[in-house]
Amino acid sequence: MYNILRLFIIIIILIFYFLLIRKKINKITLTIGIIIAIILLFVLSLVPFERNFIGFDSVEDVVKYQYKTMLEDGPIYIIKEENSALVKFTGNTFPYLFEKEKGKWKMHNKKNENITKKAIIELGYNIAKIESKSEDKTYIILINAFEEKEIEKENKKISDSNNSEFKTMKYKTMNKNKHGVIFYTVIENDIADYKLYVDNRKIEF
Repeated sequence: MYNILRLFIIIIILIFYFLLIRKKINKITLTIGIIIAIILLFVLSLVPFERNFIGFDSVEDVVKYQYKTMLEDGPIYIIKEENSALVKFTGNTFPYLFEKEKGKWKMHNKKNENITKKAIIELGYNIAKIESKSEDKTYIILINAFEEKEIEKENKKISDSNNSEFKTMKYKTMNKNKHGVIFYTVIENDIADYKLYVDNRKIEF
């Protein structure tokens, strides 16, 4: 539905364009029409314009609408707060942020996403700070893969200056002997001098 709507809009705009130049159709005007279609496709794929007027009753509903093809890669994993949620797709390392506005879940907008990412090679982690404006909260997440017996031990290595409790969310990986794990906590936005520690090493954003 997401891509069909965009294709429909492009077709409508091209019809109007060719109606306007119907008496001057040549190689140049046809080339211009193709360029217009490509630009529209690029812009509309980046900006979910209907986000402002379409809302959904659940995170699952908005994911099915916006990212139906990505669901074919495998299951999704959801970390949900009252008015925001992170959705981890099987084919992506970092989760996507979805937010509620006026009681309805809205589409994910990459252009407006406020996310800071880091890869800590020595520790094996992908780390992100993802801000939810609608809920005035920030998700701190650390992603890695471990054997079952290692997960609790690894969780004890993670702490922050806010004395937060870090929870875990497991997901399937290609390695059957290991779980993909997201260690996460949710803090208030704009906490002054926030610090994250992994095995006593300070991680700066």
